Formats: sequence, structure tokens, C-alpha cells
Amino acid sequence: MKKTQIKELSKNVCEVFSFLADFKEQNPLAEHIQFPKTPTILSESIVRHLINDNRIIIGENVQRTDFGGKTADILVELASGKTLKVEVKGTATNAFQDFSEKDVAADYLVWVHLEDLFKSGIASPINVYVVKKPSNYFPESQKIGLRKFLTTVGQNMQRLTLTLSDL
Repeated sequence: MKKTQIKELSKNVCEVFSFLADFKEQNPLAEHIQFPKTPTILSESIVRHLINDNRIIIGENVQRTDFGGKTADILVELASGKTLKVEVKGTATNAFQDFSEKDVAADYLVWVHLEDLFKSGIASPINVYVVKKPSNYFPESQKIGLRKFLTTVGQNMQRLTLTLSDL
């Protein structure tokens, strides 16, 4: 997605969240309706732009990025000819994820935490956490919350805080 499309999709999801929150207030049974998940294309597109703009995965001499299909969420082609596998996790308020074997076996794992972007609007901060060789910290697939993720990785990551207007 282009950067303008990322912002537009985010606005669309904000509108859905707002509508559903209002609807739940007016209809008691609507409490059983879940808010939508973070669209995968949104978090993966944010990560591609951050890699292409040399804001994350710095120092790898990136030539290009592509969506990776079944191989990885994102494939990063380096000047050396090597291809890195990047797995992306996106969360909003609840901040829980399932790490698959593919996730922990990747060259990089990037967690895009949108915080309360969809409830508060697109000017809200987004935190991006980048871990090289996630298998060093997560030897097997598991369910994990952001707090445990941050505690486990400690200082061994790159952290970037931005807003969508910073893209």
C-alpha cells in the first residue's frame, strides 16, 4: 500500500470502531460484537515503508522489499544478494499475539503496536519493535502479550515511536 492508502485505511478502521462503540452504547446485546482485528495489510505496509526508508532494520543495505506470501510476511533483498525473512505482528489495544514457528524462525520479527489508534484517531502514537533473530528469545511457537515480549527481549531490539503522519 502507498503511504496515503495506509492513512486512508486507518481512517476507515477508526470510523468502524467509532460506529461500533456508538452502536454498543445504544444496543446492549451488541456487546457481543467484537471490534475488528488490525488489518494485516496495514501493519505489513507500515513495516515495508519503514524498511525502505531505512528507519528500521538499519545497516542491512536493503535493495528492495516485497510481500513474501507463504515464505514470510516481507522479503527483504539485500545488496549482497541475500534475502531476509521478516515476520510482522500487528496489534491494537489488546496486545496479544500468537508466534508461530515461522515467526520465531524469521531473520527479523517486527511488532507494530497501534495502541489505541483506532479509538483515538490517526494522530495517536504507534510503537514498532524490531527483534533480530527472534529464535534467540522465543525458541518455540507461543501465545504472548506485549509486556512479556518486551521483558523477554529487553534492550536487544530497535524501538521506534511514530504517528502515521511521520510515514
